[in-house]
Amino acid sequence: MKRLDINELKTGMYVAGVIGGDNHITVKQYGMVKTEGVIQALKKKGILKVVIDTDRESSKTNGKVVNPAPVTKAKPHQRSTLFDDLDALKSLFKEAKAVQRNIAHKVHDKKALDIQEIENMTGKLVNAVIENEEALWFMTRIREQDAYLLEHSLNVGVLLGLFAKFLGFEVSLINDLVLGGFLHDIGKLLIPGKILNKPGKLTALEYRVMQGHVMLSREIIKRQYSDISVFSLVALDNHHEKMDGSGYPYGKVGDDIPFFGKMITIVDVFDAITAKRCYKPAMPNIAALRILHKESGKSFDPYLVAEFIKFIGTYPAGTLVALTSNNRSRLAIIECKNDSDPLKPLVKTFYNINTRNYMAIESINLARPQCPFEIHQAVTAEEYNINMEELVERCF
Repeated sequence: MKRLDINELKTGMYVAGVIGGDNHITVKQYGMVKTEGVIQALKKKGILKVVIDTDRESSKTNGKVVNPAPVTKAKPHQRSTLFDDLDALKSLFKEAKAVQRNIAHKVHDKKALDIQEIENMTGKLVNAVIENEEALWFMTRIREQDAYLLEHSLNVGVLLGLFAKFLGFEVSLINDLVLGGFLHDIGKLLIPGKILNKPGKLTALEYRVMQGHVMLSREIIKRQYSDISVFSLVALDNHHEKMDGSGYPYGKVGDDIPFFGKMITIVDVFDAITAKRCYKPAMPNIAALRILHKESGKSFDPYLVAEFIKFIGTYPAGTLVALTSNNRSRLAIIECKNDSDPLKPLVKTFYNINTRNYMAIESINLARPQCPFEIHQAVTAEEYNINMEELVERCF
């Protein structure tokens, strides 16, 4: 994805969004510019800038615009199986959570946000997105008890940035989306804790109060962060909208929901349902993906759901799995996913399910010929009372 001035737009380009004089963005999934007249029409409507998908530009033959070739994504960088930067990323996440705590204190005390601190942290997270996607994804799976709101906003920012990178966005757009995700739930800081953490079903009134966090987020950011990118604001403002119109606060339907709003909705739900809350257990990644797939076309954009499933993969790094071999059963953590054979990643075993004892760490390549073990199912840390931080210290 790339932003261009309207005067730079040419036929054959694939427009994913337009920005008018009011700085409001409208983003739709499809939009090939086939004639010069389309460009002139956009100018007459006051469009100043456009977002184009550079992977979907059409080729030209004899002056005629033809259908674009299927998108071919660049091959992923060679993934490290050693997680060389894991210690550095732990420090980064610790620092990011401290920034989130500072935001919480300032919102509660009605003080001005430290915009420079937020910008600096966003920049560090974006650098990590670009440089070490595998280990960064891994860090989003390590959760602390009683720190959901801090971790969720951080994880959504990181996952949204990683998803944007997977889709081929330029770095400036990745930055805007990481920032939008990092701040998307800031309004929840003003929602009473008895509603935010209620174990049972919310009443109709409580649910309306909860829904109000989106507008509270927008008000806080617009009041204190006047020059925030429109793309960041679009993500923040639309993260609870659903394709069938059942979302909030606007009840938008289909392509009335901006593209980046559709993205953050998927990321937001995925991170929420894979986290343990006071009212529900954590869910394995693969089970969460099944829910997204089931709701594809209803709550979520089908194209983006399909891309998100490809992005996450069957067994990404950090996933806990149960291995079986004849009568033997082990717990293992995925060290590196296998793009060529997703069901046979590189793992590290650490627990004997048969004897219910921890064991010496053993690295196993499930793709190795005659490997006796295979994955039986994905599991959660809560099922076996595993402290993920301690496990990572042992394994990596």
